[in-house]
Amino acid sequence: MAVKDYNSAAEAFQTANSINIHESTCLQLAQLYNTRNKPAKAIEILTKAIETSLENTEILTQLGLLYLQQDQSTTAFQHLQSCIQIDPKNEKSILALGSALQLKGDYDEAVNKYRPLANFNQNSGQLWNNIGMCFYGKQKYIAAVACLKKAFYLEPFEWTISYNLGMHHYTTEQYTSAFHFFNNAINLKPDYAKAYMYLALTLYKLGDANNCKMAFERGMKVDSDYLLLMNYAMILAKEGDFEKSKRVFKAFEEIYKKLGSDVKHREPEVAQNYETLLSIYSLV
Repeated sequence: MAVKDYNSAAEAFQTANSINIHESTCLQLAQLYNTRNKPAKAIEILTKAIETSLENTEILTQLGLLYLQQDQSTTAFQHLQSCIQIDPKNEKSILALGSALQLKGDYDEAVNKYRPLANFNQNSGQLWNNIGMCFYGKQKYIAAVACLKKAFYLEPFEWTISYNLGMHHYTTEQYTSAFHFFNNAINLKPDYAKAYMYLALTLYKLGDANNCKMAFERGMKVDSDYLLLMNYAMILAKEGDFEKSKRVFKAFEEIYKKLGSDVKHREPEVAQNYETLLSIYSLV
């Protein structure tokens, strides 16, 4: 694994498990599959492992995190809750459980989960980041930025904190500060497409359409994120480049039509923009 020879690593871990299945081997194998963007395979490995290690908090936590990645917040919640019942001070599980509640929009309950953790670990940047995003979700922006800046002070090289500060400043129309934090997030995490998208939107708000388009193009090279494609198509249409806008929209449409109804339900503004773009194209 250390030299990134993943096929040989997987074979070695599987051989080890065939001789004597062990929790640490399963965790390493699951990590390997997740690194290779095979979360379903990682979940399968850890699900088998938990059958013989019902109280292994590390396995329960990793399963919870993997289910969160797959937008299966209910299943993630169950595993993380089980972990906290075994170990009430498990920081990783508490943070993940709070994240699951935040995804459901239950910000008050998430803060209640974080509160005990704050009593014995006030220097966790991730904790203050999550609390800050709870306040952000409740549109309490002054409290949100106070928590996020404390998180940034504690962990200045954690890209998610810079990204969230960028989101806060973008929402509160402080576009110069938003540009700074999105740019910092990209320097720390250059393979996250949404950071390029919001950097591009920030640049457009600052009146820099050319660099806005360049940021979108860089984001498209990282990942074909449907939100990035939709926003790029919108910007191109606003700039009068309808031919290119239609090409980008077509790529967005192919992805959007494959999304589950739950995702579409959570993002009604995407459906509105979809109809808006169709209306624009019908007129040109």
